Amino acid sequence: MARNRKGTPPRYRLHRPTGQAVVTIYGHDEYLGRYGSPASHQKYECLIKAWRKRQEQDSTTPSEGQPTPMSLEELTVNEVSLAYIRHAKAYYKPTLEGEQKEVDCIRDALKLVRHLHGRTLAVEFGPKALYYELAGIVLAVASLVLLMRFASVNGMSTPTDEVVLGREMA
Repeated sequence: MARNRKGTPPRYRLHRPTGQAVVTIYGHDEYLGRYGSPASHQKYECLIKAWRKRQEQDSTTPSEGQPTPMSLEELTVNEVSLAYIRHAKAYYKPTLEGEQKEVDCIRDALKLVRHLHGRTLAVEFGPKALYYELAGIVLAVASLVLLMRFASVNGMSTPTDEVVLGREMA
């Protein structure tokens, strides 16, 4: 089937084998019910309204409200992370419910990096910084596990979850 010109809404059409109305949005077929029925036209209008809204969001220029660009030597990890999250919001299309799961995953992955290295200059940051940070975390957890094992083997009392989490029980 020929593709629509950019900016024209996807067509309402008949799926002959089933007799249903269908519209293809972002490569995904949405079946709307019996072809020609008022309910199928109503579903089509609702989907096209959401499609147009996404098209308008995509057409807005990303430079609106952004500060003037800095030289690469002045950028911090926080600024690069924020720019990448903005790019991901524009690049990854939301689901029909409006969720952007990929962006949420990217944001979660960058959270620890931004916390630990956010103010580091981006040109000074690299894979070794992450490796050393991860090695330190693994070493700390391993030490804690050995300490807890030693305490339980020697009959010493171990802290409860409430004490570890800072919620001592009175």
